[in-house]
Formats: sequence, structure tokens, C-alpha cells
Amino acid sequence: MGLAASQARLLMLTARKSDLEFQSENIAEKRMKIADEVQSLLNQEESSGNSSTQQSDGLDFGSIAQSVGGMFGPVGGAIGGIVSDMFGGIFGGSSSKSASSSSDNSIQNELAQLQEEDKKLEMKLKQIDTQHQAVQTEVDSVQKVIDKNIEQSFKILG
Repeated sequence: MGLAASQARLLMLTARKSDLEFQSENIAEKRMKIADEVQSLLNQEESSGNSSTQQSDGLDFGSIAQSVGGMFGPVGGAIGGIVSDMFGGIFGGSSSKSASSSSDNSIQNELAQLQEEDKKLEMKLKQIDTQHQAVQTEVDSVQKVIDKNIEQSFKILG
């Protein structure tokens, strides 16, 4: 592959990598909105007099921060750790659900729907992370080809 073709490939891969990072940020934002909705539902349930459900079942805000933070290197990991520490106590624990009234049932149904949506987003985020790693590997490979091409060109000229 020539230098121009390699450079064009590198630019295309860099654009794809940026697209994947943007998608992961959007998913992280959606998951944070879900976490806010879950918290408001839990506050609503607590204010209605039933405080038996104190944590959501299966929604782990810490995993949101860690999975997104892992894509962006040490800085993202540090940010993910901070966010996880701040909000980790809100989500991820077990719950004891009580179905004493219709409002409690509707809240529990909404929580279940939000948890299902979060699981889907988490799976999509894992897919994007896998694609991101593959693109990063290919970027490294193309960069090596470009470097070798440049080195050979200077050997011929020098």
C-alpha cells in the first residue's frame, strides 16, 4: 500500500474511532439520565410512605462510569472512578420489593423498565468498546505501515 493510500486509511480509521467515542458518550449520558429517573422514582416511593425499596435492583451506576472511563485512557478511568465513588452507593444493591398499593406497583414496573433499558444500553456500550479496540489496533497497524514506508523512502533518497 502506498503512502497516500495508507494516510487515507488512517484518516478514515481516525474518523471511525471518533464516531465510536461519540456514541459511547451518548450512551453514557442516556444511562446517567436513567440513573436520575431511578433516583427520582425511589425518592417518590420513599415519600409516598413505602421506604422498603432503597436501592434499585441491577442498575450499577459505577459500571456506567467505569465502562465509559476505560475507553478514554487514564483520564477517563480516573473520572469514572470519581463518579463511581460519588454515586456507587445509590445503585447496584439488592432491594426488597413491596407491592402494597397500585402506585407502588407502577413505580416497581417503571423501575423494571428502566433497568431493562439500562441493560440494553450497557450491552451496546460493550459492543462499541469492542469495536473501538479493533479500530485502535488497526490504527496502530496502519501507522506502522506508514512509518516503514517513510523509512524506506528516506533510505532510497539518502
